[in-house]
Amino acid sequence: MGDFSDSKNLPIHYYDTKNQTIYIKSFSMALFPGLRLGSLVLPPNLKPTFLGHKGLIDYDTNLIMQKALSVYLENGMFQKNIKKLGDLFQQNMAKSQAIIEKYKVSIPYQISPRHVTWQLPKEFSLEKFKAHKQIRFLESSFIRPTSETYLQVGHGQELESFIKLLKKTK
Repeated sequence: MGDFSDSKNLPIHYYDTKNQTIYIKSFSMALFPGLRLGSLVLPPNLKPTFLGHKGLIDYDTNLIMQKALSVYLENGMFQKNIKKLGDLFQQNMAKSQAIIEKYKVSIPYQISPRHVTWQLPKEFSLEKFKAHKQIRFLESSFIRPTSETYLQVGHGQELESFIKLLKKTK
């Protein structure tokens, strides 16, 4: 999703100085859902094993989809779609920022193209939030152990409902 967010939001593999991060990115949203296409950045020691396994599934590649992708890229539709999606994501992010400012929320958050991630203060009770299925909990970290609790909430009505619940919980 880095294509649609500010350049200051670098992917986690950028900070990996010990070659321990596998970075996987899907282009399905940017292209079209029927085509599963992605990229992968592997540590050098995993590359030979991965390529050996990947070779086994390459025999089942859909040639019609490959040609459709080629036409899609060559005639400029990909760039047009990327711009349209980028504009849409920026609008959603701006609307979310406006909602957060409207309710004067003071806890730390990060807005990304698909959701808003919140860092909850330790004194907050999670029970009221856990009853809501649209809220995703990130209670652990893949970077380092943490005692922080993070929540991810989508944009729009989902965000506004969350903030109202957040205000009641204080």
